[in-house]
Amino acid sequence: MLDHNNVSLEVVLIPDQGTKKEFCQKTLYVAASFQKPKITVTGGKVTCRTEGGYPKPEVKWDITDHKGQQQELKQLEVRPVIQDGTYTVNSTADITNVSNVAKVRCMFRNPTSNKTVWNETTIPTEGLSPGIIIIVIIVGIIVLLVIIIIVVLRVKRNSRRGFSRSPNEQGEQIPLQ
Repeated sequence: MLDHNNVSLEVVLIPDQGTKKEFCQKTLYVAASFQKPKITVTGGKVTCRTEGGYPKPEVKWDITDHKGQQQELKQLEVRPVIQDGTYTVNSTADITNVSNVAKVRCMFRNPTSNKTVWNETTIPTEGLSPGIIIIVIIVGIIVLLVIIIIVVLRVKRNSRRGFSRSPNEQGEQIPLQ
């Protein structure tokens, strides 16, 4: 592993008159690409994981709502772990207090190479949308009103014919006198 991203190189020049050693110090920037992130959704928490990159990446989350509007999502935590000189990074974000989430995307940017790897997932909607609920309620009220109107019309029609509302012992309608 390089200490603070610096390395010393020894440059040997061979002139005609013998060997002469000179030292040259330069900054060497090292970057390793991260793998495509994997996203898991558990309840209202979304976790994104990538590995195999160097140096420690910058992590960013964003969400897209059902109307296609994007907004940045704050992450809860980032856990980088160095293994074999490369980073494995887990980042978690909370979407429980965000409404109308359709997609969640996590991005890992390597600050040295300026390359970004990302992945996104669609968030399943829970239950019915408010629009569907309103339609179901309206249809239910209309059906109930139609039933009430039918019952009232039948009662009026039977009372005009001169029948009583209660049947006799044999189950027949008795005419009113």
